[in-house]
Amino acid sequence: MDLPEVARDFDALVGRCDAVARKLPQMRVEFAEPSTFQAAFAAIASALLANAEKIQDAPEDPVAYVRGRLDAMLVEPKEPKEPAPGARD
Repeated sequence: MDLPEVARDFDALVGRCDAVARKLPQMRVEFAEPSTFQAAFAAIASALLANAEKIQDAPEDPVAYVRGRLDAMLVEPKEPKEPAPGARD
């Protein structure tokens, strides 16, 4: 997966994380084998964290922000539950 251009400020770093999050479903298909997905994701995570370390004058810690986003990306999406027959809203 090609990453967006290296971010020069916090807003661009957020955009870079957003781009990775949008590509995640495609990555899960492309790298269906768990070990292959983990290796690809680790490479992306490393690039994002290295970028975050270079951001200055941010409203919050860029490295902590990226770590939080990466953790959230790894949470498997849950299938919506079907309501039980006869259940009320």
